[in-house]
Amino acid sequence: MLQSIRDNITGWIAWVVVILLSIPFALFGINSYFEGRFSDAVAQVEGEEIGNRDFQNRYQNQYQQVQQMFGEQFDPDMIDESQLRRQVLDQMIQEELLIHRAEDQRLRVSEQEVVQQIRSVEAFHEGGQFSMERYRALLRAQNMSPSELERNIERDLLGQRIQNALVNSSFVTGHEVERMAALENQRREFEELRVSLETFRDQVAVSEEEVADYYQANQDRFMTPEAVDLDYVKLSLEDVRDRMEISEDEVRAAWEQSQEEYMEDERRLSRHILLSVGEDEEAVREEIEALRERIRDGESFEELASEYSEDSVSADDGGSLGWVYQDDMVESVDEAIFELETGEVSEPIRSEFGYHLVRVDEIDTPEPLPYEEVRDEIRADLQEQEAERYYFELREEMGEAAYANPDELNVLADLLDLEIRTVEGVTRDEGQGIAENPQVRQEAFSDMVLGDRMNSDPIELDEDTLVVIRVGVHHEPEQRPLEDVADEVRSLLRDEKARNEVRSLAESLKEELDADADLQTLLDRDDTPTDALRYSERQWVSRNHEGLDSQLGQRLFRMALPDNGPRHEMIERGDGDWSLIALHSVDTDSVELAEDERRSRADDARSQLSNLEFMTYVQELRRVSDVEVMFDADDEEELFEQ
Repeated sequence: MLQSIRDNITGWIAWVVVILLSIPFALFGINSYFEGRFSDAVAQVEGEEIGNRDFQNRYQNQYQQVQQMFGEQFDPDMIDESQLRRQVLDQMIQEELLIHRAEDQRLRVSEQEVVQQIRSVEAFHEGGQFSMERYRALLRAQNMSPSELERNIERDLLGQRIQNALVNSSFVTGHEVERMAALENQRREFEELRVSLETFRDQVAVSEEEVADYYQANQDRFMTPEAVDLDYVKLSLEDVRDRMEISEDEVRAAWEQSQEEYMEDERRLSRHILLSVGEDEEAVREEIEALRERIRDGESFEELASEYSEDSVSADDGGSLGWVYQDDMVESVDEAIFELETGEVSEPIRSEFGYHLVRVDEIDTPEPLPYEEVRDEIRADLQEQEAERYYFELREEMGEAAYANPDELNVLADLLDLEIRTVEGVTRDEGQGIAENPQVRQEAFSDMVLGDRMNSDPIELDEDTLVVIRVGVHHEPEQRPLEDVADEVRSLLRDEKARNEVRSLAESLKEELDADADLQTLLDRDDTPTDALRYSERQWVSRNHEGLDSQLGQRLFRMALPDNGPRHEMIERGDGDWSLIALHSVDTDSVELAEDERRSRADDARSQLSNLEFMTYVQELRRVSDVEVMFDADDEEELFEQ
């Protein structure tokens, strides 16, 4: 199989196709459509490099997955790009470590496994079956060699060998399942006293002198962001499609050569008799057989349908179903109608509605649709085919021209008949238009594009759109004047003072609690601002109690059991408030589990345990392995921390 693939195919395949493999460790060794002019490694694992281009492609893929998940509701602020980059790099390092571990243990992947994986890719299917022609076309279009694809798949499967071995060896005992069920269903009784940040924000004062002093001491916090204005050319399949002109002669020739693709649907004038199935199916089958014999002996199908058919709608018209098109009826009846000859009566047919007898009275043979009815459809098909062919030609020309003319866009624009456009005010973290794409921003501030003022390599915004960018204007960070940031500084100082006040009060209250005070008594303090404290009475809650704040709930159920009185704890809340909680009682009764629930909980617990064991294994593997992470001086240092 693999040799057959190699004999028939040449080319690359984009990561968009590879991800459809649905392998947890997919996308190793992905190359961009065009080779870059540099191949800086972002990491090295046991001597094996993880290239910058592979890393950027993986990052872009992850980013786009989040975009697709949220659709129109997507907001770039949802993504912490530094954290996402760190996660992507960690994942790529993990994959390399697992592959090396599998190779060290001399694990192997058979050729047949690789073949099966290739055959399972839906992108290579037509009509639900693997298509060598489609496979060949996709590979040729993307210019990836079959051996490269096979090697990527083999490495993916090798990585899975180690993970599967760990996951499949995990187990939990019945006692552990019962204990976890008891913990999950545990209830705790507590009360809360909350100290409000907002109350203090409204009361603290900030002087102009404090604003000026803070500004002078923290001027680096009040700079305009570094930004660039980007010139760019964009090549998209949509734009190419609009350029395609298909003549009337070409449309008519295509119609004449493939009229069978533009046929009217066949239809058949049909009748049926339906007997529904009750408790005695055999008796119903015998009855429908008897009706068929009576029809064969010359009795009228229409009269028998009117008398016996339980399809009340058609029975009144002699069982008429009217003109039936393919797939109009349930599958078994539909197949029979389109296999019968005119006047022929079917054998009894079983469907979800009962038993049928079917007769075809007339067959309307399909004819080619008139040219005028399909002309626009044919033109659109030809336009799409020609646009795709021409688009891939232009992609190659774009890559070659960008490489041959690295210091200007005019040649590239003239060669491809593209307009040079501009997007202004692009920072490392945000931008408009094409600069909403994180890879565009990454390239815009790279050494090559910003430092050397060269054109970028073609950047793939999606599978049908490429851009080449060039820095037009570089805006260095500038100091923002005090008058522009005074309100911002004042708000920062007010928050800082208020947080200090809240924390100080919470600590003071905690000291009183530890000295045998109770939460209700603390409400009567004379030195506490009005409305600064909010008390919640004692209540029993479970882990998933409706209305229980998740942050409070997590801390509450991690507290040690109370001993000789309530146990107290102080918690900083996400909104800046502080809470003092008193844990009074814990319900630790055991839980009776039905057998099916016990099995379900055991499966869940085994899954969680196996994931934990796998993560621990990977962490230890990384600790003892030779892993080096590299980065450019302009990159975020925390991005590549090990």
